[in-house]
Amino acid sequence: MTLSSCAWRLLSVCCLVVGTAAAQQDRSLLAPYLYRSHFQPGPGAAPNSGSRDGWESFPLAEDAGYDPTLGVETSHGLSAVTREVIPHRDGKLAIGFIRRVHVVTGPSSSLAFRLRVLSATGGIPVSIHIYRGEEEVVLRSKVQGGGWQRVQVALPVSSRPITAIAITANLPRVSSGRLERVAISDVELRALSTRHYLLKSPSALWDGHRKLYYLQRALRSGDQLAVEFDGPKPSFHARWEIEASNGQVIGHGSGLKVQHVISANDPAGVWTIRLEGQGGSSTALALIHPSVRQPLLGAAVHAVSPELLQQVTARRDELRKDLGTDLAFELGANIQEIGAQYLLPGLPSYFNLVQKPTELALWDAVSYRTTGEIGERDEALHMLREVASWQQWIHPWFPAHGYHSYYPLGIMTKNIVMAEQFLGNALPADLKLTLDAALLQQSIMPIYEEYVVEDRLQFDVSNWIGHTVGGALLAALQSDNPDIAGYALALYAKERKHIESAYTADGSYGEGISYHRFDFETTALVAAAAKEQLGVSFDSQLARPQRYFRYATYGKNSLEDFGDSHVDTGPSNVFAYMAAQNSDPDLAEFYFQYRNSGTPELLSRILWEDAVDPPIASQADSPTSVLFEKRGIAVQRDRWSPESPVVAMRAGPNFNHNHADQGSLFYAWNNRLWIGEAGYADYYKDPNYPTYNIQAIGHNTILVDRDPESQAVAGNMVFGKYPSMRQVASKDGIQIVSADLSAVYPQVRSYIRTLIYRKGGALVVMDQIRSNGPHRFSQIWHPEQPIAAFDLQKNVVRMQAQNDGVEMQMFSTTAMILGQSKGPLPLSSYEKAERDPVQKPMIIEYQSGLVDSLTILTVIQPSGKAAGPQWSVAAGKKRELRLGELLIQCDNRQATVSLGKTPDMTWTIRLPSQK
Repeated sequence: MTLSSCAWRLLSVCCLVVGTAAAQQDRSLLAPYLYRSHFQPGPGAAPNSGSRDGWESFPLAEDAGYDPTLGVETSHGLSAVTREVIPHRDGKLAIGFIRRVHVVTGPSSSLAFRLRVLSATGGIPVSIHIYRGEEEVVLRSKVQGGGWQRVQVALPVSSRPITAIAITANLPRVSSGRLERVAISDVELRALSTRHYLLKSPSALWDGHRKLYYLQRALRSGDQLAVEFDGPKPSFHARWEIEASNGQVIGHGSGLKVQHVISANDPAGVWTIRLEGQGGSSTALALIHPSVRQPLLGAAVHAVSPELLQQVTARRDELRKDLGTDLAFELGANIQEIGAQYLLPGLPSYFNLVQKPTELALWDAVSYRTTGEIGERDEALHMLREVASWQQWIHPWFPAHGYHSYYPLGIMTKNIVMAEQFLGNALPADLKLTLDAALLQQSIMPIYEEYVVEDRLQFDVSNWIGHTVGGALLAALQSDNPDIAGYALALYAKERKHIESAYTADGSYGEGISYHRFDFETTALVAAAAKEQLGVSFDSQLARPQRYFRYATYGKNSLEDFGDSHVDTGPSNVFAYMAAQNSDPDLAEFYFQYRNSGTPELLSRILWEDAVDPPIASQADSPTSVLFEKRGIAVQRDRWSPESPVVAMRAGPNFNHNHADQGSLFYAWNNRLWIGEAGYADYYKDPNYPTYNIQAIGHNTILVDRDPESQAVAGNMVFGKYPSMRQVASKDGIQIVSADLSAVYPQVRSYIRTLIYRKGGALVVMDQIRSNGPHRFSQIWHPEQPIAAFDLQKNVVRMQAQNDGVEMQMFSTTAMILGQSKGPLPLSSYEKAERDPVQKPMIIEYQSGLVDSLTILTVIQPSGKAAGPQWSVAAGKKRELRLGELLIQCDNRQATVSLGKTPDMTWTIRLPSQK
């Protein structure tokens, strides 16, 4: 059996994905498990680098792809994963690491590691967080700051699998601006995992994270699929089956030898071989090619229309101008000269070096496919030959910091592969071999090493996976070399997990709409190639990409969205692939409504637009309010017109590019956003990003004791607790959605935020909070329009824009004071300040004194559109808020919402007794 260059490490993590049911029901199928990592660099790694081996920052970074606090180093033969953090305020600081695992703990299970807290002295508390989904067990230890210290803890016995382990150094006193540094090395985890059979033959790659073998050589009709496993005797207890790409079981038997002669009638694509018996279970994937290889995307690659050719020519000429008339693409050698110490100064130049020449080659090839112009063919071939000769495609900063790839490498790979597809038979055989070899060495193998062997971005939701793994997968699938099938299958498994994790079942995308579009630029190509080459369809998981866009849109093309997201609805070009399936008339309408007819995102239009049926009258309108339960966003609106009031609230699991925005909401009306947030910031360079834009203070949330960082980072679908939402009511024009935010507010016992919205009427935001001790609570609002009135006596804020106005009025069960302050000037305003007046953004604060519980009700509605709210004291400690027929009665434990006097139009919202 052939293993990768990190075979020793893979074998040590051979059972990171375990059948939960088997682990809980039958311990006879469990075997001792040992995971060790010394973080040693692999072959060909940069000097003094190392391997991160899947460890990520804890708490999770806002963008796990670009996390400059995390690195690796090798010094005097010792490799370690490091974190360097510059605190932005004095006080306590937790710096840690997390890794996804899947094991079961027995009586002798333990975790050991070496830890070094370089910047501190004295005793440093250490926390070991053991996660079993939402369940968390924290073990305590201590190290002395300064030198390497060994920590070993016994793990509590449980039949529930561990899903993640985090290790944190808890620094008791740090100073703002002073670098803090923590390193971890020599990790050893002893536990139990599912027994498995070893694969004896044929040659295969082993994926310990997904517990899969990938047969390295592709087969085709007439070949014999022969797989042999090694395991306990007698072997007749073992049972195997072969499942074809269409889900059909095409072979089964007993014993440890799997044999099947591939017939012409057998479906091509990914086959799955499963073996179960006394030795445990094992799964292997095989790639079966058809008798006659099909083009990568089938019939999608074709000549283009005159309209699209005009745009191709415009983009090609733009690139030619940028690159210079001499087309000196040997400038790729400059990549090696870029400094490895700093990433950001030369980043735009690196992007241009790798993307522009390959994009120009692509447009030359597209144009040649349509016009047959020999000059365009020759230019494309010249560029491809030059790029294939480059010694290095990756920015030097990445290998120097323990990485093997960067997402522009995936985009570059995609451009090369698609240029090859459009050139077709015009691509000389020798250049095809040269390109295949370059793609294997520069893209496929390093990306496989990083994203499969080391399982980079273990929680699978970063758009970097879509581009990086997707690009390498396209390259592996188009190769004529049958011996790289193992890489193709491994990259396919990682990409499949990304699609399952990031493209949620509720019709949204975890990271936000701008990253949805960006990811789909390559993921759409992967989906099309998977149908042709793997016999696998991702379409059901990618279905209805416009659904969230449609609900959250206001005005012409603006949209309410959360996290690091550029909030515009278009362009919709990347969704041409899904629209071409013609299974959703709403998608076709959305596609043509928001399509950009210029050069942006042009490739999707070229490949699939001609297959999209013209839009027809939409089906009956869907409900105007919806809960995107998987992503954790509720959207409420009156109607589908752009002028409709639109409200969106966020409360759900952490994905990637998320902020501390749990419970935050937007309010738009009459083509304008009235209540917004701190907004998008450039996380590469904006100094306010870590202290304001991503923190609770930058969102419409509650602060505890005026702490701008009041919210903790939420857990995700793999580990930790996170807020959840439920729809309390949706009938007769009233929508009530409640979010339990207790998971991200460690200072309080329970906190529920509820949106109460009646079509054509006001929005009521109700915050119910209980804590075990007194705190000062501040309700934060970010107005997007100028403030025309600020009434401290009535707690009223009125915003005005031309002839429109929106009014906010606040009530509470305890005395509170209305105030206002200023946020930091956005980085984008500095350039604007050179020609126009600029102002710091306004923040509205509604602040309490020291209390242990309270309920706040905020009424938001267009000015003069309805009767004002009436607030009164009811019987006992209850308060009443009346808005026409709507009545809300509340105290500090529960609230009752009723509409009219009908019993079935009454709902009760209670605070949970404890977390």
